[in-house]
Amino acid sequence: MSESSLLQSSPYEVDEGQLIGRDPREISSDAWESTPYLVGMKAIRAKCLECCNESAAEVRKCVCTTCPLWPLRMGAVPKGFRIHGEQQNPHHETSTAATRSYMGETTGDVEEGLKSSSGGSDE
Repeated sequence: MSESSLLQSSPYEVDEGQLIGRDPREISSDAWESTPYLVGMKAIRAKCLECCNESAAEVRKCVCTTCPLWPLRMGAVPKGFRIHGEQQNPHHETSTAATRSYMGETTGDVEEGLKSSSGGSDE
């Protein structure tokens, strides 16, 4: 799949026809066949390297502690991270439904937010 097939003209008026990423949930499975992808810690490490201009030394020195990937930037879960996070993080949810709700996926909040930011309906 070429990069251009992952993009589409924005249906949101506020974007003025700019290209945006297609919803990956709506891309057919055969279209992904030639697209390499990473999952889990490898994907996190790759993103951190991309953010730091492919420099492993810069990933190690990263000071962006507010980034949700920061604790995992070295490609491994830090000692005690899971235990501490489950006990101390008031936002920690283990259910998929809770995660989807937080991300706005079950209520359509993401799409509604885009519509409201454009000043009206996209219809």
